[in-house]
Amino acid sequence: MEDLVDLFRSCNGLLLIKVDRRVKAQFIVCNPARQKFRALADHGGGFYESFIISLAFDPSKSPHYKVVLLHQYPPKIEIYSSETAYWKNIVIVILYEQTLCIRGCYLNGASWNGALYWLCDDRYNVLRFDVETEKIYMIPYKQRGRILPLDKTRYFGDCGCGGRLLLIQSNSHSTARFKICEMDEDCCRWNVKLPVDLKTLISEFPEIESQNFYKFTVMCVVEGEEEDDIALILAIPVL
Repeated sequence: MEDLVDLFRSCNGLLLIKVDRRVKAQFIVCNPARQKFRALADHGGGFYESFIISLAFDPSKSPHYKVVLLHQYPPKIEIYSSETAYWKNIVIVILYEQTLCIRGCYLNGASWNGALYWLCDDRYNVLRFDVETEKIYMIPYKQRGRILPLDKTRYFGDCGCGGRLLLIQSNSHSTARFKICEMDEDCCRWNVKLPVDLKTLISEFPEIESQNFYKFTVMCVVEGEEEDDIALILAIPVL
């Protein structure tokens, strides 16, 4: 049985690669610019354990990175620090009804403003993990009605170094219109940043439209030259 290699996460120039082996997964952090990599020490979880993995790295604050495993059953966190080169466990002490927050987390966490964020399909809209203090917070959402179910999410992540935390959702893949929402500073409200209409783009790339739905993936969002300008980087399948 051959090992399966997957580019799992990226953060500020670092890549987190997952290698699936027969017993458990092996993780490797790469710095393509410096052509360096590090194979992380084995973590405590087994191959079939259910966890969410994220990479946190902010070179403006520290030369070290952290890899965070958020386990769902039972709820706990494993943290690897490049400074110490080992894993440590943190037990999450929460009430029973709050465990749904972890079980319903959006799989792709976002690194922003010194913390990792996971979008949750529960009354706690955002799960926040402070990278420096290594504490986790469950943040109730003040305007729940604007957030769609997690399967409607097309993008959840930051917008460049020190930029915004953005959320893009759409009711259906048959619509070319959606809104880009931005998290406010207190992490309790999504504000509509701007509406998007891809009709003009579709006229230039007709391969996007297929059988009453639009085939594209939002790869990332980047800031433009002006303060309020942002650009979407889309992946469009070629037939």
